[in-house]
This record gives sequence, C-alpha cells and structure tokens, in this order.
Amino acid sequence: MATVWQQNYQLYRRYVRNLALLYQKRQDVRAFVELLLSLSAISIFGVFAIRPTAVTIIELNNQIAGERETVQLLDAKILALAEAEEVYNRNNENLPLVNDAIPANPTPELYIRQIEGLARRHSLIILNMNTKNVPVLGLKSDGGADEEPSEEEAVDFFPATSQHFGFELTAVGSFAQVHAFLGDFERLRRPMFEDTVNIRLSQGELPGELALSVIGRLAYLPNE
Repeated sequence: MATVWQQNYQLYRRYVRNLALLYQKRQDVRAFVELLLSLSAISIFGVFAIRPTAVTIIELNNQIAGERETVQLLDAKILALAEAEEVYNRNNENLPLVNDAIPANPTPELYIRQIEGLARRHSLIILNMNTKNVPVLGLKSDGGADEEPSEEEAVDFFPATSQHFGFELTAVGSFAQVHAFLGDFERLRRPMFEDTVNIRLSQGELPGELALSVIGRLAYLPNE
C-alpha cells in the first residue's frame, strides 16, 4: 500500500509531465508560461534595481529640503546684516558720542574739567573733588575692592568687561545754584553711577548755603 507522500509525488509528477507536454505542443500555453516567467523575473529584479534608486531619491529630497532651510537661514542673516549696516550708517555720526560716554581709558582729568566748568557756570564753590582707584601707567583698577559692600553690589550694573574708578565731589551754593548744577550734571555726556547724593545746610565759612556731596563711580571700557 502506497503511502500518502508517494501518492502526492505521483500526482504532482503527472501534473508536471502533462504541463511539459502542453508547453511543447501548444503555442498559447508556451507563450503564457514565458510571459508569466518574464513578468516574475522583471518583478524580482525590478525590486532589487528600483530600491536603491528609491532610497537615493528620498535621501536627495531630504538633502534638498535641508539645503532650502539653510538658504532661508542665510537669507535671513543677510537681511539682518543689511539692516544692521543701515542702522550703523545712519548712526555713524553718533559713534564718537558713545566713545565719549564710555571711553577706553579712565581720563579723570577730562571729567574733572567738565565738573569745574559746570561749577563756574552756576557759580558753585567746589570745596573738594577727589578720585580713587584710578589705574596708573595702564594698570587695571581693582574695581573698587576697598569700597563698602553695598557699593560692590552696585558694580553689577556695569558691563562685565568694564572697569571703574571712584569720584567724590563736595560743593556749596544756593538752592537755585545747586538745583541748576544737578540738572546739568545729570545730562553730562559721560554718566556717573551715583552711590550717594547728599544736600544739607552748610556750616562754617558759608552758613545758610547748601552743601552738595556726590559720591559715585565712572566706568570705562579698556581695549583688550
């Protein structure tokens, strides 16, 4: 008695033999089989041939998208640079004023002359004018290390790369003179960070007048 696999083997063998005979005898079957095999071969080889091309196309599309984004960023930077250049050209004449406001060197003598000029303009009598922590021969200031802790906190208002030195002024005059002097003092081109401003009645040689006391610091930005 033949087993099941032997029966199946005989069945498929007859099927293949009959198909081979049909393939040899009938032209239409031969054409159909050849067409089927050709389509199968084209499909198999097409998958292997098209896949790398498709991957390459996808990568190129991603690169093109990245390049477009880069171009947009560059265009934005170019536009920003053009706007910055326009602002620079428009304010080019005012740049020396910036150097006057925050000079590269301490130049306390220039500031002292300005204060003396203001005092003469408003008939104010200067009793004392003093600077401290001014660097000599290009040496850097210690940044007011000997000042009070409350003043050290105020140093944070200056840029990190800047230096500063202390300035003190004591003057005497009438209320109108002191008021006018302070008005012009606040409008000086070179600003001073004021730690304390005291106004009190003068005692001693000029009784009845007001004594003005100003203590502060002046910043400068060395060229490094």
